[in-house]
Amino acid sequence: MHSFVHIEDRKIFSLAEAQRILPIIQKITEKAQKETQVLVQQLELIQQVDAQRSKVLEIRIDEIMNQWRGQISRLGGIPQGVWVVDFDHGNGLYCWKYPEMNIYCEHGYQDGFTGRRYLKTPTA
Repeated sequence: MHSFVHIEDRKIFSLAEAQRILPIIQKITEKAQKETQVLVQQLELIQQVDAQRSKVLEIRIDEIMNQWRGQISRLGGIPQGVWVVDFDHGNGLYCWKYPEMNIYCEHGYQDGFTGRRYLKTPTA
């Protein structure tokens, strides 16, 4: 008997589609960022004196990050790094980083965040 593995197709976004779901992604990201920021501050204060509590905080931070990645993926975005989301446009990736207000950049599939370049503005 053959078993099949379902590979989810990656969504291809127009810039307008990516911009349309960006407010949802911004809210999800802002919430996760604020939660982790508080925990990281606590971790910095206690990591040298309370290893057990530090481990609990590290686990919680990982849980929040994993939840964020899952939410972004379900919306069709590609979570990259910390608070960076890519959107496949078929010839590369639109790239957004919290707290940017819009999608201003893109990069090639192999370029990564450091290869970001500003989107060309349409000419009139």
